[in-house]
Amino acid sequence: MKSFITYLLLLISASVAAETPNVVLILCDDLGYNDPSIYGSKLNKTPHIDSIGHEGLMLSDFYSPYSVCSASRASLLTGSYAPRLSMPGVIRPKSNIALHPDEITLGDLFKSKGYKTSYVGKWHVGDHVETLPTAQGFDSYYGIPYSNDMNRDKKTYGSTVPKNLDDEWIKKDYKRYHTELYRDLEVIESPVNQVTLTDRYTDETIRFIEENKQSPFFTCLAFSMPHIPLYVSDKFYNPDPKMAYNAMMNHLDYSVGRVLTRLKELELDNNTIVIFTSDNGPWLSKSHHGGNALPLKSGKRTTYEGGQRVPFLIKWPKRIPASSLNKNIFSSIDLFPTFAELLNYSIPTDKPIDGHSFIGLFDDPNSSSIYKEKGYYFINKGTQAVRMGKWKFRYVKNKEELYDLETDIAETKNLADQNPERVDQFKKMLKSFTQKMKNEARQPWKAKK
Repeated sequence: MKSFITYLLLLISASVAAETPNVVLILCDDLGYNDPSIYGSKLNKTPHIDSIGHEGLMLSDFYSPYSVCSASRASLLTGSYAPRLSMPGVIRPKSNIALHPDEITLGDLFKSKGYKTSYVGKWHVGDHVETLPTAQGFDSYYGIPYSNDMNRDKKTYGSTVPKNLDDEWIKKDYKRYHTELYRDLEVIESPVNQVTLTDRYTDETIRFIEENKQSPFFTCLAFSMPHIPLYVSDKFYNPDPKMAYNAMMNHLDYSVGRVLTRLKELELDNNTIVIFTSDNGPWLSKSHHGGNALPLKSGKRTTYEGGQRVPFLIKWPKRIPASSLNKNIFSSIDLFPTFAELLNYSIPTDKPIDGHSFIGLFDDPNSSSIYKEKGYYFINKGTQAVRMGKWKFRYVKNKEELYDLETDIAETKNLADQNPERVDQFKKMLKSFTQKMKNEARQPWKAKK
């Protein structure tokens, strides 16, 4: 009798899984718009990453909600702009501020719908026990709690990141950084061996998929790369430091390929949503150790296009038509409301969010975007820019900049003087949005003293 009941439960579980998509969210750190070959890279060949777009949908105008790590990740997890969450741009190790555990994350959303959930990789929205992934809706956590260049051994190496990253690449000296590797709430390695970290993240993700193949699952694979310092396994190492970034991209692409291959081997591919994106733009000041955002202007830490327009590829063979392209405005703050709608999750009215569902893209890749009329905001130490349709307006240090992104994607021709009425409209929008975020800001979590 017991074996029959077990068999029946497995059948029910398999039936539920067949109707409910699994979700694999692959998030890179500081990956540039031009780094995958599908977005135009001439240096990097990324066939596995590209395959997500070829088998599904590529978005050309997809934005991160902030131009640095912590704030953009908090926004992705919750569907809210960072000012609403009272989140700073970057959280340092042992910071007393973090994403509040009372916020509803993607992990919470999926878990409430019966999903198995895991977070693998870089977290960076709080490293206290109360703010790690296991307190934010994820059943399991395997990864580092902040950027891989933090928590430095200042006594031995000094307090700053080495200026000679070429030397770092050659030496592979990961012990400079006392980065802690966690399994759930336990530190299992410090300093973590960053040479093997990408492979271990991939192994952990595949293991989670294998263990939960009979039930719907959501996993976020948040690679620490290509944030500097760059490390790859020996299989991909190139002793020429000028080829470090290319070696890293080869390693990332191989790792993505391993996940995609295992999904197909387990016959999960057809009903699994796979997403590939980045938390913000590339760290251009790191020269050949940083990524590429061309033809976009600038990179990380700015609200120019290169700082926040990032790659976004999504596939779901069961529903999304292959080889699709959409040139409308979307953002990672839209992931939360999209999955909420897909899974019939009611977003609590006492915790309003800013994103908008793009579920229409699953059946019609040409779907329009609400931001065409509503406006999408760019934030970096304050709201600095807004985009509506083809127009983007920046207002930083009292300098007015207006660009037509349809004809000037590189933001080279400032049209503000020629369009005073439009500039006034956008300035009012920025002022109104800033005040709205101030009025509606929620309290951040603070560590008890």
